[in-house]
Amino acid sequence: MSLLLAPWATRRRQDLLELLDRLDPTIKELTAAVEQEAKKPPEALRLMTLPGVGPLTALAFLLIKKSLTEPTLLEMSGNPQYLPNLSKVRSKSRASG
Repeated sequence: MSLLLAPWATRRRQDLLELLDRLDPTIKELTAAVEQEAKKPPEALRLMTLPGVGPLTALAFLLIKKSLTEPTLLEMSGNPQYLPNLSKVRSKSRASG
């Protein structure tokens, strides 16, 4: 028994299937890139040994961890401890010039 769809629903389903066909190569390319990147950091490899953790989840976790542990440019711009020591910069430029 097949489900009969209204003509607009049939058309919409066909449009979506065509869109999926066009997107599929890009999805495969991006998936391969994520898998390659996940092989680089040892932490990602360890995370992927856990059940249910794949390359995308491992990389996302590492990015979140990094964002929580390293200051952002916005945070650094308002905090003097992150500003370069200008006297060191000036002395290096004088020595090289």
